[in-house]
Formats: sequence, C-alpha cells, structure tokens
Amino acid sequence: MLYVYLFGAIVGGVVLAASLVAGHGHDGGAGHDAGDGHGGDHHGGGGAAALLFSLRLWTYLLAFGGATGLVLRLALGTSEPLTAILAAGVGATAGGVAHTVMKRMTGQIGGTIRTDQLVGRTGRLLLPVGKTSSGTVRILVANQAVDLIATTQDDADLAARDEVLVVEVKDGTAVVTRSPLAEKENR
Repeated sequence: MLYVYLFGAIVGGVVLAASLVAGHGHDGGAGHDAGDGHGGDHHGGGGAAALLFSLRLWTYLLAFGGATGLVLRLALGTSEPLTAILAAGVGATAGGVAHTVMKRMTGQIGGTIRTDQLVGRTGRLLLPVGKTSSGTVRILVANQAVDLIATTQDDADLAARDEVLVVEVKDGTAVVTRSPLAEKENR
C-alpha cells in the first residue's frame, strides 16, 4: 500500500500544483471538474454523480489522501487497515470541501462582481482567441478591470487588442465575439 500512497501523493500533488500555477481556479478557480472543464456539473444538477466525476475531488483525494497515508505509514508507523481508512477519509474530506467551496464561489468573480454583470459588455483581448484556442479578455466593470479566460465560436480568430462582446460567462470563462461596434468602424 505504500506505493499506492506514494502514487496518489505524487499524481495528486502534480495536478494540484499545475492547476495552481496555471491559475485554474477559474471556476472558480482552482482545479477543474470533468463535467465541462471549468468546474461545473455536466450531470444536470449537483449531487453525488457530479461530485463523483469531479476532477477536483479526485485531485484532492489523491494528493491529501496519499500524503496522509505516507505520513501515517512512514512517520508514525500506523498499521495498514487503519492507515488506508484514515488516508481515504482525509482525502475524501479535502476533496469534498474543495468541491463545495469552489461550487459556492461560482457565479462571482473577485468576490464583488457577478458573472451576469459581464454579459453584454465589451472588452479588449489581451491574448488572441480562436475556435480551438483560448485567450484572455479584460472587461471594465464598476471601475474594476476583470480578466477572464476567453473562448469564441467565431470562425475567424480574434487578435490581441481586438474589441469583443461578451456573449456568455460560463464557470468563469467568457464566450466572446467580435464587437459589432468594431465591425462597423472597420467597414
């Protein structure tokens, strides 16, 4: 079982570190859920199925459960059935809490701006975006600059510094299109 704990701690730790470095708490942040890649549930509502398929749950379960198992076995010399039960409990608790906290944070960005306040606003792309690549958009709301990951359904790629219209914000990711005002100016 020692190798199982080691595997869990390494894999979970690497995924957790990568999500923190990449700034993917953007579903609020910090890790992803398998549902749609942005922390939402693709299983209809919340519930056990959404939690079971949550990448965030499995990341935290592996990282914290594996680390707990290693500490209990190597540092404290705890016997095996008890170590497995405690490691699983700590990992499941960490995963469940992380999933719940991030789920409750969905719908707010920066703690003060709700995602529904962003729909219909124009912003400027900081990084280009295309159908197959994500970029970054900056939107000014209530004298605050909000930077979001941006995607588009437009056929043509959108360049950095293009003005775009926010069509939808889903789990912290803005779906944008070329701003109709910018199109009129280019004609």
